[in-house]
Amino acid sequence: KIEEKEKMKITEIFKKKGEKYFRECEEEMTLSCLRGEKQILSLGGGAYINTNIRRECKKNSCSFWLNWKKDIIIKRINGSKKRPLAMALNEEDLEKLINERAKIYGLADFTINCDQLNKNKIANKIIKQYEIKNNKS
Repeated sequence: KIEEKEKMKITEIFKKKGEKYFRECEEEMTLSCLRGEKQILSLGGGAYINTNIRRECKKNSCSFWLNWKKDIIIKRINGSKKRPLAMALNEEDLEKLINERAKIYGLADFTINCDQLNKNKIANKIIKQYEIKNNKS
């Protein structure tokens, strides 16, 4: 059960229990949230890769890919102690990971190119796309 999971930082989970365990917990908790009350849910980079999570997003919600240029992403995550998968990767391997994931992220309902946008402008674009989608329904 979700409530019984011990509270650890993501890096601790990866170190002590491994990525497989983390992904199982991530799936269970994310699916529980997606099937609950309407809410805004921000998924980590690996969550949308999960077929079950992606299917539930398509079924019951509206998904947005907040996309940045590769060099911006690499600069933001290279050497990050909060991203266990990225910690061990060099820039070339990070770029490969970004390219692989971009194919799946592109399956989101909407893509917002965020390179020149601040947080408020990103939020406004999300709201606008969401309203347009819901007014057509």
